[in-house]
Amino acid sequence: MSIKFNLSTPLPVEKRAIAVKDVSLDRFGTFKTIFFSLIFYFIDFAYRLLLRSDYLDGFRFQDHVALSTFKIRHLGSNHIRRSDFFLTASKSLVFNILRKNTSEIQSSTLSKKEPFFIFKSNYYPVSTNFHRVIFSGDSHVEFLTRVNLSTYGQKKLSPLALWLGPKTLTGFVSDIKKQQWLLKTINRIESTNPSHKSLIILCLGSIDIRTTIGFLLATKSIDSAEDCIDLIIRSYISINEHFLFELEKFGNRKVAFLSIPPASSSEGIDLKKCSVEQAIKYQKEEPFTIFGTPHERSMWTNVLNHRLKSIAIERGWNFIDNNQTFKLVENPNSGAIDKANTFDGTHITAPSIYLKTVLTAIGAADNFE
Repeated sequence: MSIKFNLSTPLPVEKRAIAVKDVSLDRFGTFKTIFFSLIFYFIDFAYRLLLRSDYLDGFRFQDHVALSTFKIRHLGSNHIRRSDFFLTASKSLVFNILRKNTSEIQSSTLSKKEPFFIFKSNYYPVSTNFHRVIFSGDSHVEFLTRVNLSTYGQKKLSPLALWLGPKTLTGFVSDIKKQQWLLKTINRIESTNPSHKSLIILCLGSIDIRTTIGFLLATKSIDSAEDCIDLIIRSYISINEHFLFELEKFGNRKVAFLSIPPASSSEGIDLKKCSVEQAIKYQKEEPFTIFGTPHERSMWTNVLNHRLKSIAIERGWNFIDNNQTFKLVENPNSGAIDKANTFDGTHITAPSIYLKTVLTAIGAADNFE
């Protein structure tokens, strides 16, 4: 089941009605992103030439506040995938040329086409308090912000994505350096129009589901999945009580946590057959090895989302429940993301879901106290 560009499923009726047009390819937005990605490719290349190699080992282009902010303003995200739009488009062009000449190209790595498009849609919020929407978290935020919303008679709203790196929720809570980077980057983005109100959405937990829980179970570090989820919940509580509280204190902004996207559909390491030594070996060779079956990861995702929402309601925290939208791309049998709606088994490639997610976030946040 693949999701089409149109929005056949109506959005939930809120106090502030939202009229939506179909999602379509934003040709100008896509070309602009490809163009700027080429520029940033040369900027990045220049840094590699100018900076000493020993310094480069610890240098990450996206961790530099000024440079990453510049990239976010022009590309919409500091994620490597957005910076590689030009390279991805070039590979796609080569694939299409070669495909005409040989059938063997179908089995090559080029045939696994990674999407490089930006989309657009017209919408009319009767009343919304936000001038900018910023998603921050793991790699899902880069995809969820690939849609530009044009308001009738108003300026375009282009969601931004602040990638934190391949971060787990449990890892972010103890990464003070990354928290400070996020604070500084958001402040720098908002400095352009400090009077504009921001909606900042944290999206973390997906890597915890597909890697952390399975690894802890395989290594016998924790007895059950429930105990693993308890560990993630403690991190969630800590983030809300400290970092998100501090983040919302400064500037004209609202901060919320987004429900975790559907679990990966990739076949993971069988927990029943994986020894402690094998699990450790997998992690050393590939830090983000996928553990468990799609069905197991789907169950963990559902339980975790339910608990996150319950705690948020109990404590009065801002939580955006996007499960009804995410369910549109799930496989009804496994509960994981349907392979028709992903190119890599993890990330959503249905543009209507990007739009629905942004509008759901705005609709929910307009009702936050």
